[in-house]
Amino acid sequence: MSIFEYNKEEEELKLRKAEYEAGITEGEARGEERGIAIGETRLSTLITQLLNDGKEAEIQQVLTNPVFREEMYKKYGKS
Repeated sequence: MSIFEYNKEEEELKLRKAEYEAGITEGEARGEERGIAIGETRLSTLITQLLNDGKEAEIQQVLTNPVFREEMYKKYGKS
């Protein structure tokens, strides 16, 4: 095949592959945005509950210690 010949099937396959990859990338971006939003809501809800319970001292630990944060999520029903 010369460089001037056009293979319709090959070009359609390339286009489908590019569209598929673009869809995957878009889906991953949406999922990441959604996950971030869920995580932010979860953390802000926990901090609000700690403030309401007068446990301001534990907020710093929640923000810096992932193990403690998970314990608090479980304690406050956010796991």
